[in-house]
Amino acid sequence: MAVVHKLLILKIIIYIFNDSIAINHTFAHEVKFMASFMKEYPSTKVVINGYASKVGNTNYNQALSLRRSNAVRNLLLSHEIAPSRISIQGFGETVPIIVASKESDTLSRRVTASLIGKRLEYLKQWNVKK
Repeated sequence: MAVVHKLLILKIIIYIFNDSIAINHTFAHEVKFMASFMKEYPSTKVVINGYASKVGNTNYNQALSLRRSNAVRNLLLSHEIAPSRISIQGFGETVPIIVASKESDTLSRRVTASLIGKRLEYLKQWNVKK
């Protein structure tokens, strides 16, 4: 009998205040849940991407997006996830959320964390909003 594996994807989206790297307790709970899942499935890895709004200087926003990614990485590390299982990137203001309202800047200030691995018949995604 052949075993069929499906791609495992867990994704959280963390919204962050302007010019901040602080993670709201609601989102910290989601990161803790992801860490628990990673402990249960030790072959999984996470990719953390940070973003910024177009408010402010482009170079500053690039660095800010990396600091945001690193803040989530540090939270995972505090839950005893090995550094080798975590990669981070910063996209600055290059991937904004475009909506027909004044919320575009607010929604663009975010970090996404996507957990990828293989698991038989398993697919789950989180999208936590404030």
